[in-house]
Amino acid sequence: MRDALLNFPLWLRVSEIGKSEVRLSVTYLTTNFPKPPALRSEFAHGGSVKLTYLAETFPHQFPSASLLYAVSSVGHPLRTAVLAEAKRKGLKIVINQNGVAFPAWDGLNYEASNRELKTVIHSADFIVYQSRFCKISAERYLLPPQVPHEIIYNPVDTRLFTPDAYPEKPDVLTLLLGGNQFQQYRLELALQTLKALHREIPNARLMVTGKLWLPDHEAKEWTARTLKDLDLIEHVTFTGAYTQAEAPALYSQAQLLLHTQYADPSRVLLWRQWRWACPLYIWIMAACQSWSAMLVSESASSMIGIGSTCRTHRTWQMR
Repeated sequence: MRDALLNFPLWLRVSEIGKSEVRLSVTYLTTNFPKPPALRSEFAHGGSVKLTYLAETFPHQFPSASLLYAVSSVGHPLRTAVLAEAKRKGLKIVINQNGVAFPAWDGLNYEASNRELKTVIHSADFIVYQSRFCKISAERYLLPPQVPHEIIYNPVDTRLFTPDAYPEKPDVLTLLLGGNQFQQYRLELALQTLKALHREIPNARLMVTGKLWLPDHEAKEWTARTLKDLDLIEHVTFTGAYTQAEAPALYSQAQLLLHTQYADPSRVLLWRQWRWACPLYIWIMAACQSWSAMLVSESASSMIGIGSTCRTHRTWQMR
């Protein structure tokens, strides 16, 4: 009852949505719907970034639109209600399907986690799968409706992400852990990797972008303790959240990308880094079957050889 009362003003706004007679006018189901997607100069992450770029070509329309575009990984307190209302008013619905929950990372809770995703995808008149992996996952765990669909990989703005913009790299070997660190294991593996790399390159550094997992105080306490235990306090930098406009300059400060997300269904971060055409070595933790400390340690240890690989490309200055 309390949630219903709190969301009532928002529901009144949502109920204003209506069918437009314009052939193509799009409303985007953002986290702050009916507000428009974030600009490039504003903070956005994950699936919300797609809406930022789409809205530059097809501006957000509300309350009247002919099509509602939603990304499965972009939440909203009234998401299923918005989709139902749009469907009732006659709008066509496009669902951009990202990943799903599955036992390898969500354990026995995966069915509960997928319940809302099933409702979302079953509202679709057309489905955009972000990768073949997304399509296979949805078919196995969400049983999507028989509607037209297409696999469209996340694009990269090659006018923005280009090596010509920031040609200089730091002399000290710098690793980048991109995106947000909403799961502890992602940061843990990166720190273990840096520690292993110090056996070959003692002054190697790590940049960690984005936000940490919740609750915030627990994440900060764990991070401070782990940095001290691994003797990495002077070698790790946390940049915090960043905008899309800030991303190129940020990415240019590293030579090596660490992408530790388990079975990432849509790896746009990798394609952006690839566009830099710089000495880039990618480690993807995508085949792990456990999140145990032993696995993290063993996975990180397998990175030791990268020091020798880097040395064959460039002599990193020891400072």
